[in-house]
Amino acid sequence: MDKDEKGKRCGTDLFYEYLVKNHAIHQSKALDEFVELTRLEDTWEWKQAGHMGQKAHDLAILLNALGKEGYLRTIISKRLDSMNSFKFTEKEKERIQHKKEEYENILQSIILSMEYMKDENNHKFGIVFAPYEYRNELAEYIKENKNPQKIKYLIVVALDKGEFGQKSYRSIDEDFDVNKVANEHGGGGHKGASAVNITKEQKEKSQSLPRTEVLKYLADSKYL
Repeated sequence: MDKDEKGKRCGTDLFYEYLVKNHAIHQSKALDEFVELTRLEDTWEWKQAGHMGQKAHDLAILLNALGKEGYLRTIISKRLDSMNSFKFTEKEKERIQHKKEEYENILQSIILSMEYMKDENNHKFGIVFAPYEYRNELAEYIKENKNPQKIKYLIVVALDKGEFGQKSYRSIDEDFDVNKVANEHGGGGHKGASAVNITKEQKEKSQSLPRTEVLKYLADSKYL
């Protein structure tokens, strides 16, 4: 769930309004809560939203655990327009917990292959190849482990996202605006989470470079 490049209202809000307006679904407290949970995760505001924020992040983890189609079937089957609040079933809670445990081992392995560099503004950052699915959890893992390398932000190079790949930017220092970095490289999003697409030319050139040089090249590259 990466972000709208100009920081506009997320697509979920607009789609929800369309469905309600056209009477495809009926508005309810549970449905409103589901939209707000999705918005909190999409805008990276979940970190400051307490219990509601953790619930939003768990919802995103459920999406990763079930896949898009399974997630949609699950949400539709809940019949949120007839409920007073959004709740996870016990089975969904188990899936979320299982996914969190699965993340632990995978994230540790990915972290070991991370490279550390400084950008043109002398900000230290970490950059690593990883599947798109792990972009948010990698950032959280680093924060939870006290950010030992003291990086300002993280770049996850996800070659499985989009046509040629995408660089997902995540703030590790809570006060650092990663959107400014993404904007400088032709992308955008929000203060805590942004993205920059990788071009066909950049991906092709990457295939002829050693791994560390590839990461440096992609970190410096701009989407034009």
